[in-house]
Amino acid sequence: MDAFDFLETLPAATLERLYADPWACQAIFQALPPLAQQFVMRLLPSNAAVPRELLTQWVVPEPGEDKRMPPQFHAALHKLEGLRVFIEKDGAYRPHPTFQKQLMYALSNLGGSPWERGRLQLPKDPENTFAAADLERYARSRWDSVLHYMVGSTAVQEPPQSVVDILLRTKLLQASGADSRALHITDTGYEFMLKDIHVQMWIFMLEYIRTLDNTGTLKQEDILQFLFQISYCQTGEYYAVEDLTETQRLLLGDFIDFGLLFRKRPNSDRFYTTSLAVNLIFGGSTGQKRSHVSLTSSFASVRAGMKSQVDPRQAPAVDYRASLLVVQVTNLTSYAYATTAPT
Repeated sequence: MDAFDFLETLPAATLERLYADPWACQAIFQALPPLAQQFVMRLLPSNAAVPRELLTQWVVPEPGEDKRMPPQFHAALHKLEGLRVFIEKDGAYRPHPTFQKQLMYALSNLGGSPWERGRLQLPKDPENTFAAADLERYARSRWDSVLHYMVGSTAVQEPPQSVVDILLRTKLLQASGADSRALHITDTGYEFMLKDIHVQMWIFMLEYIRTLDNTGTLKQEDILQFLFQISYCQTGEYYAVEDLTETQRLLLGDFIDFGLLFRKRPNSDRFYTTSLAVNLIFGGSTGQKRSHVSLTSSFASVRAGMKSQVDPRQAPAVDYRASLLVVQVTNLTSYAYATTAPT
């Protein structure tokens, strides 16, 4: 379950509050299938409900006398309804009013990164002596320490108890026999070790979100909003802590523990984003890095395709090389984990 599948499981009231954030609406729009994006853009300026029959007139039907709609048509509507981007009533569709308002704002006003204005007002960091590669190593080392802990390595520092608790709740670790303090990795944990790092982190963050929501500590939409906003930041840039909401400042410490963000000192006036954080939402769902996508390019591609009818079968080519992963397992019971790539 990626971030956008998770949104489909949330109550309508939670999505209503999440859609009050234009960055979240922008991210959801960019994650929609191309045909769903076409439907959104055509209905965005309108407040009227559009019958399903009218939507069918915008799509080239499949060959044959019965003029059936292609699978992409049904998939697009299913996704739009699941995310409540479209609200269906009596066979007609209209955009979710809050989503509609905030996406229009995003198209006409957003640009750059969240908290950009506050970032530009910060004085230059006199201690900024590390490169982007340093932040990358920091993020990887934080997460690698969790993975090493899972396989029982004593060469790394034990992660915070909050991290260990999540590993137990996700059944990646379990107690060994009568000694509840002794933990060992499970079969689910071994499978987890073979996943892409962004998928690993998303599985971990999903349990984190659920835990804070179930305990009443924080609301799901507040955590998701922060993650969506971070996904539009620039890797390795710093941003002002003062620009964060009170809830986001509470999350800051945990995100630093997870390796998503970096802060030099507990009282520092700025925090830095890592590639693990920037690519978490989109990297965990498609294998593609968010830094290669912009709302401008997405909107341009949608606008270019807004003809009298859309043929969803004419899909753009996908470069699968960017998400190709090869895992070799020599038998059914042995797994290996290494911190460096094989030569």
